[in-house]
Amino acid sequence: MSLLVIHLRWTDAGPEHLARLQRLLPPVRLVPEGPCLHRRAWPSGSQVHGVEVWADDDAARRHLDELPLDSAAAGLEAPTVVVLVFPEAYRAALPAVLATTDAETPAPGSPTGAAAGR
Repeated sequence: MSLLVIHLRWTDAGPEHLARLQRLLPPVRLVPEGPCLHRRAWPSGSQVHGVEVWADDDAARRHLDELPLDSAAAGLEAPTVVVLVFPEAYRAALPAVLATTDAETPAPGSPTGAAAGR
């Protein structure tokens, strides 16, 4: 079993697109037994970035297959997708990593995060 970290980037997207995406792909709380362990999306200029962490390869693959439809429903093209695969051993560090970033923490590279030196 592996841990998949999926990076997503939608272009030509504004805050209204982010709101629609968040309704279609709601944030996921860290649930150790769930296939999607974490999901976060944030705006960055004319783009929306997202990060998801999955513990189930098949569930992640099904999600990625449906992502173009969810994107179209939000008025966006399908996102650019980069998938990183890590050994299961990395899962032990996930709660500590996620505890350092939450919905109130500016995302890396965001104007707020950059100004704060993050």
